[in-house]
Amino acid sequence: MGIGATVALYMTVVLVPVTGIFASVFTPLPSVVSLYRWGRSTGILVPGGAALVGGIFLLAMGSYQTLAYYLELLALGTLLGLGMRRSWSLTRVVGDAAVKVFLLGAVLFWLTHSGSEGGIFAHLERRLMALMTALVQDSGLTQAQEALIRENLARIVPFVVRIFPGIALGSTIVFAWLNLYLATRFLIRRRVPLPPWPDWRRWSAPEFLVWGVIAAGFLTILPPVSAKIVGLNLLFALGAVYLLHGVAILAFYLAKWNVPALLRGVIFGLVFLQQFVSLGVVVLGLFDTWFDFRRLNKKADPTPAG
Repeated sequence: MGIGATVALYMTVVLVPVTGIFASVFTPLPSVVSLYRWGRSTGILVPGGAALVGGIFLLAMGSYQTLAYYLELLALGTLLGLGMRRSWSLTRVVGDAAVKVFLLGAVLFWLTHSGSEGGIFAHLERRLMALMTALVQDSGLTQAQEALIRENLARIVPFVVRIFPGIALGSTIVFAWLNLYLATRFLIRRRVPLPPWPDWRRWSAPEFLVWGVIAAGFLTILPPVSAKIVGLNLLFALGAVYLLHGVAILAFYLAKWNVPALLRGVIFGLVFLQQFVSLGVVVLGLFDTWFDFRRLNKKADPTPAG
């Protein structure tokens, strides 16, 4: 069941490229549960079997380029499950898995595209521009509208490509967090004991990360373009951490105010899908470092983990 669920979740992005990506985010989930529940020797059968079965399907369908991404998601689930098994802190489990998978992806991408004409960034620009141009052509717009969009894309695409590392790391952190949370909910229903973690609604980002935000902000105002790019990449990566911090604050107060489950789902959907709401939640998480909105330092947590 774990192997089948893993392959099915990922195949949604291959068969339904746009909307399927939302389901494919949870490809690591069965691996997390398997590694934590049964340990390394037996639990590895789920990601290992999924790698074999899914790899055969992807190769048969000619989806060679997505195979590396698929294996990275399996690696993410494996590392999350092993971190839980070692009873690491919630922060360490997510951080360790996300950083290792990001580095693995960076190495694979460099090995694959290092020989591209003009370098990796130029190659990415061409690929992204070609993809966006194809989408514009299929949108049914007039020639004037297409020309305007292409002109804007010519300015936006180079910027997006250069902040791609920060976006990739931030996305990996969020994916790791979501899969780990859903894994704990599943394990609770199966009455499997969890690591001794506090309530997720009382989680906070490590305080020292605020210095990273300050340093990144300082880099963005320096004259060199390279400094601005480094600063922006750091802001995107750290922004994911403070987004999750803000989500924990929202969850804390939504539970405290007994907000109906359906309305909570709508609110969290807006947080992850609406960029202005996301930015507000990031700011909320960042300022909690100083203002302690939940008064965690003044009152002990009476709520059990999970």
